[in-house]
Amino acid sequence: EKAPAELAYLLARAEALVAMDRTAEALKLLQDRVVYFEHSAAIRDAAGQLLLQQKKYSEAVSMIREASVLTPDDLTVREHLGMALFYAKQYDESVAVLSRLASQEKFAGRSDIQATLAECYDQLGRYRDARIAYEAATKLDSGSANLWLGLGKAALQLSDTRRAELSVKKALALDPDGVETNIFLGYVRLKQERFP
Repeated sequence: EKAPAELAYLLARAEALVAMDRTAEALKLLQDRVVYFEHSAAIRDAAGQLLLQQKKYSEAVSMIREASVLTPDDLTVREHLGMALFYAKQYDESVAVLSRLASQEKFAGRSDIQATLAECYDQLGRYRDARIAYEAATKLDSGSANLWLGLGKAALQLSDTRRAELSVKKALALDPDGVETNIFLGYVRLKQERFP
């Protein structure tokens, strides 16, 4: 309160409010000061992250996009934008942002980026691209049943039942009681006409 023009204090106060589980207050505090700190990407990014937590995806995209314009070289803000676009179901734009990130050395080893890309491709009906992204993700994190399941689903969309079966078997080895995995194995068997 004694130094209202100091952005660092405002962000610290918002962070403290979030830590005290007073997210709505923190968001209001940041949104009220966005115009005052018109050249600050940090306040917009922080507000965008809080909007994502509240599932206000379109508002989050708008706020984080402004942050991205203010700091076009900040890869963390670009990541936040890509994820916000994904949650807002703006898959084309999310692919554009995340694929550029995936080519950066800092993000090359991130299976979550590849998995999100794969899901975007799947939603866009680009199943071959989805399969490639899931393959990259499983190479980075071979212990994730969900990634193997995603790879199997992409393969099945391409009528590659052999690859789908191999993927679902890997997923079952990691999570033998997974309901979704067992159901998917049933779909693979239907495609293979192995009805019993």
